[in-house]
This record gives sequence, structure tokens and C-alpha cells, in this order.
Amino acid sequence: MRINYLKIFLIFIFSTFISLNYFYGYNIKINQKLLNRYSQIKSKIEKLNWQRELFNQSLNKFNTYLLSPSSNHLFTAKEKLDTAKLIATTFVSDADLKAIMFYESGYFIDDSIDGRAPYITYYFHSNNKGFFSVSISSFFTYLDTLINVNLDSTLNLNFNFVDSDIISDTVEANGGTEFRYDEGKLTSVFYELKNYPENDIGSPDNINPYWKVTYSKSDTNYQNLEFLIFYLDPLTGQIISKINFSFDSKYTVKEKFSIVDSLAKNYDANAKLMYAVGLEDSLVDGKSFFLSYAYLGSNDKKFSVNLLLGYPVIDDSSGWLFDDLIITKEINLLSYLDSDTLMYISEINGGQAFRDSIIIESIGFLYVQSPLDTSNIYFHGLYFGTNPQTVNRTSLINLINPITGQFVNSILLKNDDEINLLPSEFNLAQNYPNPFNATTKISYTLSKPSFVQLKIYDLQGRELKTLANEFLPAGTYEITFDASELSSGIYFYSLSANGINKTRKMVLVK
Repeated sequence: MRINYLKIFLIFIFSTFISLNYFYGYNIKINQKLLNRYSQIKSKIEKLNWQRELFNQSLNKFNTYLLSPSSNHLFTAKEKLDTAKLIATTFVSDADLKAIMFYESGYFIDDSIDGRAPYITYYFHSNNKGFFSVSISSFFTYLDTLINVNLDSTLNLNFNFVDSDIISDTVEANGGTEFRYDEGKLTSVFYELKNYPENDIGSPDNINPYWKVTYSKSDTNYQNLEFLIFYLDPLTGQIISKINFSFDSKYTVKEKFSIVDSLAKNYDANAKLMYAVGLEDSLVDGKSFFLSYAYLGSNDKKFSVNLLLGYPVIDDSSGWLFDDLIITKEINLLSYLDSDTLMYISEINGGQAFRDSIIIESIGFLYVQSPLDTSNIYFHGLYFGTNPQTVNRTSLINLINPITGQFVNSILLKNDDEINLLPSEFNLAQNYPNPFNATTKISYTLSKPSFVQLKIYDLQGRELKTLANEFLPAGTYEITFDASELSSGIYFYSLSANGINKTRKMVLVK
């Protein structure tokens, strides 16, 4: 079975690259059907009350008892299972257990990690009531009805699962203790027992339930630095997979290309690489958290191999990021200079100066046959942002010969260049930074007074949060979006004003 675990990393980010529309003079629609679908979603769905918030509430309320290593108020997942089942079946007779989740408060090196927690949440489903949860501590129980919330947990859990203390011993002995042993760093541990969607990082499959134990390391300002994730068989306690990654896990376009290309050729022996694209962070060094390699397979089937934080996955369901771009020439990455070298050339040929003069929305690079010169393949250094004086969008595209590294041309586009091609009464900028951890900034411009709605949606189209719902005068606005309660993944933010919608993608990586 092909491991399909990074749908979360399918993407996303290059909605900003819609600026290529007016650059190339083509109506390039980057997953436009997908964007339109989410811009039309109006249903209101109650957001899932994640365990982090509940856990923190319980810590605030019972801090003295709960954080003491010798406390008698800690228990394993199985020790309160019968109580949770009784409460659930009393509430509704057809309650089926779907998931178990809890945090363990092992923040420091000498804290005990043993699979016991002061607060555990059990998720159930009823045909009559839908999803609901039963949260249990030694001090209280809490039943929460989560109307129309889909946990992506479709299977009933087997009550004969290996208990969390044994699971904890296993992961601690296989790298967990070593991971936590880092002076000056804080580590939290999160346990989940359920089956996982395709977009869950590292999930062996989306069919069977697994114990998932996630170690999250942060600095003293609670900024995430590194993760260690285990998936274990719930009936045997055996480790199925183990993943370790950090926010230093950036790669050039060629560093892991052999793995990417091997995966593509195993999927389709006739696959040809048509373009490769990456998104920069603030360092602009030709290395990326996310890279997408677009292949053309048998019978002209389009698919991609997406790489995030070093982990590749095939996406054969969404086509290419640049789905309407006409490409006839195969690219040969092995004969090209790597993205760090070429991005350096782009930077010294106006890229850095351009960045210093604007408010950056996003920066990226693209190896592809250029519509401006279809006989050649170029490395494109892509810079998109807003002029702080005029509040107009402005973009820079540097064309570089990928074989020799020779700088070929630089094209600067201003707001006037896109007016006829992108008619709009307002502008929604790409969030920055993107990808982001916990918080990001979303800015938008109104050309006239308007009633504005700015909303956040998940990949399934569920409305998660409203950031703006008010009448505003003309001007430029910036909102900080706090996603600390959300899990890593792809999200959409949609702006509506005067009957017009604009939607962009963003990626949360915790």
C-alpha cells in the first residue's frame, strides 16, 4: 500500500504566484476550481474544542495537584475508560468510541513521562447525536456535544488496546528520553489513539487506528523547534514508524531529488519532470520547507511529488499547482545548478534590493519552460509584495540560465500592469510568514467603504473562525491570525466585500 501521509503538504502557497497571470500574459489558474469552491462555502460549523485549551484550563484550576510528580491524580487511558463509556452510553445508547487524546506535562528534563495524565478526553460518535466528547479528571467530568464536528476518525476503537503507560515506556526507550534531554528547552508530549486522515504527517495509512505520540520541543518562549512522532500498533504496542523533524529541515531543490524521482518513477515508469517549485522563508537562501515537483505520466496524467520538511508524498488527485500553464519541455534537474546557487544569483541581481524596498508577501523559485521564451527553460526568482508608499502590489521576476547561472533578464511589474487582467475592488495579500508557526499576518486593501467578512476555513471547507465582520472605510488593514489551537495543515482564508470573494491558501506547521 502506498504511504499517503502528507496530503497536509499538498499545496498551498503558490496562490501568490497568481501574479504570473499578468507576467506571462496567460490566464493561469492555480487550482482555481478549488479556490472557487472554498470561496463559496457559507455553512457555519462549530469549531472543535481542542484538548490543548481544555488541558491548560485544568492546569490553571488545579495546578498544585496536577503538576506534582507524586500526585495521585494522574491516570492512564484505560483507567478511566469504563467511566467514560458509562457516561457516554448514559447520554446516548449507541455511543461508539472513536478517539482518545491527552497531554502529559513533561516540560523539563527531570519530569516523569509515564503515559499518565491529569486530564483525558474520550471522543464518541452516535448516529443520533453525532460527535461528542467525555473529558475526565480526578476532580470533574465534562461532556461536550460538538455539533457537526468531524474528527476524521471513522473506525470504532478496540477496547483491548495497549494502555498508555506501556506505550509511553516504549517510546521513551526508543528515543523519547534522549529527545527530551536538552538543557534550556521545554518538551510537551501529546497522545492520540484513533485512525488518521491522509493529511496527517507520517501516518502509516488512513484506515487503521494507531497510537500516535508526539514530542514537541520548544524554547522558553514556547516557540516550537523540533518534533519527534511515533506511530504504534494499538494492539501490540509495536512501533510502526518514527519521524523526527525540525524547523531547520530545509532543502535545496536537488538535495532530495533522487528520492523524489525514485518515488515518481515507481508510481509511473514513464513519468517526466516538467517543473520544480519552492517557497522561500525570510532567509532567501534557495532552501525551502516545501518543494513541489510536477510530473507528466502515462496518458498525460498530471501528478506531483511534494516534499515538506524532507518527507515526500505523491499527490495524484489535485493535478499541478500551475494547472493551466502550458508546458511541453521536460526539465533535467541533474544538469542544472542547485536552487541555493541560483537564488544567490537572483538576490545579487536585484532581488535583495527589491525585498528591502517593499512589504514582502512571498518569495519563491521555479524551474520551468518560460512562456516568454518557449525554446528555453529558466530558473525564475519570484518576489511578490506591496509598495509601502503607494500600497500597490509590485512583483519582480528574475530569469536565470539554470545550466550556466547566467543572469538573463529582470522584469518588474507594478500595480498598473495587472489592473486589466485582475479586476478587483479590493486586494487580499498572501499571509506572511507562510508557512507559519502559530501566528501569521493577513493584510487586505479596500478601494472604497465596504462591509467586510474575513473567515478561515480548513481543507474540508469547514468555517473555523471569523477574523472580520464589520463595515470598514477604504484603506489598508492587517490582522494577526493566531492558529495556536489548530493542528498543522492547509487552511484557507477568504475575504468578502461588495459581493466579491477572494481566497488564498496558507500552511500551518507546528
